[in-house]
Amino acid sequence: MLIVHDLNFCSESPTVTALGFFDGVHKGHRAVIAEARAQAHARGAKCAVFTFEPPHHTDRAVSKSNIRLLQSAEQRYRLMEELGVELVFCPPFESFYNLTPEEFVTEILRNTLRCRGVVCGEDYRFGKKGAGNAALLRELAEPCGITVTALAPVTWEGETVSSSRIRRCLAEGDVALAGRLLEAPYAQSGLPERQGDTLCLRLPPEMMPPCEGTYRGRVQYPDGESGELTVE
Repeated sequence: MLIVHDLNFCSESPTVTALGFFDGVHKGHRAVIAEARAQAHARGAKCAVFTFEPPHHTDRAVSKSNIRLLQSAEQRYRLMEELGVELVFCPPFESFYNLTPEEFVTEILRNTLRCRGVVCGEDYRFGKKGAGNAALLRELAEPCGITVTALAPVTWEGETVSSSRIRRCLAEGDVALAGRLLEAPYAQSGLPERQGDTLCLRLPPEMMPPCEGTYRGRVQYPDGESGELTVE
């Protein structure tokens, strides 16, 4: 899988592109990516993702966002590759956040990604200050030869699956439900600190920690050996 951050990039192949931030790569995100992959296969195109690093990872001057992330970029990319994504285009947020909806469609979707189709959620927003929605995306993209598929939200137990719902689960200690919404056990990784018989995992401040408690963890040693340990 190719990962590109340069806004001057131009795809060599046509793509069908999934649009979104994809924090958590949860059930809803997986549905968007699966639809993009299916359309790409049918059209002889590459399956791509357009995403971005959150503003507080790039330029704090452009946003006051303090949302805790469910995954690191590396974790997101690894899951995307497992789901069949061939290209991830992830430019710095500050390099495109001032684009109008029209500029986003022509410069990013048509010229950079050579989109034949895009897939997003019904609530997708784009362009400066989120001025564009799925209806405007369709209005602007289809004259450029780009089809737009906007999927309804995925629900679980009567409630929409969303990154914010998963954060709420983690804050309340319902790690099991978070895992069901993610379609994978919730996990964080990093270098642990030993305190007596316990390892403490210090997460970067932008990452969403689970509710305070003791969890089962797995340690990977430099020699390749691994084992299970208790982590706080």
